[in-house]
Amino acid sequence: MSDIPASCTPTPSQSRSWPYPRLVHTITDRFSMANTYLICEPRLVVVNPRSALNVHLLQDYMKNILHRPMSDIDLIVVTFLHSDVSSVLTSIRRISSAPIAAPKALYQQFEHHPYSPYAPQHVSFDGWLNDEKPLPDHPDWHTFAYPQRIEDNLFLYNASTQELICGGGITVFEGNPVLRYERDMGRRQLEDLLRLARGFDISYLYPSRGRQLLRTDPFAQVRID
Repeated sequence: MSDIPASCTPTPSQSRSWPYPRLVHTITDRFSMANTYLICEPRLVVVNPRSALNVHLLQDYMKNILHRPMSDIDLIVVTFLHSDVSSVLTSIRRISSAPIAAPKALYQQFEHHPYSPYAPQHVSFDGWLNDEKPLPDHPDWHTFAYPQRIEDNLFLYNASTQELICGGGITVFEGNPVLRYERDMGRRQLEDLLRLARGFDISYLYPSRGRQLLRTDPFAQVRID
């Protein structure tokens, strides 16, 4: 299943009215259990190629809907790790020559845990994304690391279109965001994460799982699991 925005590139006149035209396309299964996002600019960015199914859907979507070749992808971003990340990245490398980038905090983790299943000998990353920096060659998109101890997750945010792509731990259920305790996340980290999320001006929220939200102030009502 794919979600088709009305426009890929907002014009100056469009950007003054709400809702803003979206740059992000959603590639996912019918139940939105594992979301992949495609940033549609002159050069494309794939965010979180979550599964082999999503990679297949991405190929079909680009060919049959966007009519663009896979060579138009110039960056693949992983905003958080998941159990199938190694095989999925291997799969997408077969069809795209784009570099793969991940949060810089992961590199520091690999230095301390070289035998992690996500370490470079198992997962090949080409670059590392710093906190509060623009994506390479996509200056409108900035990275924001999650709070301490969960900083190996990233938000991707576009202030012009007010689009926010989430890392792990933020899902949507029954129309509201859900923040989930993961790994050694404590209540303080969860509160810091919510404070960070509420600091963005948002028109479109793209969770790691669940339907995207089209509304301002999507974090006004949040469930914590």
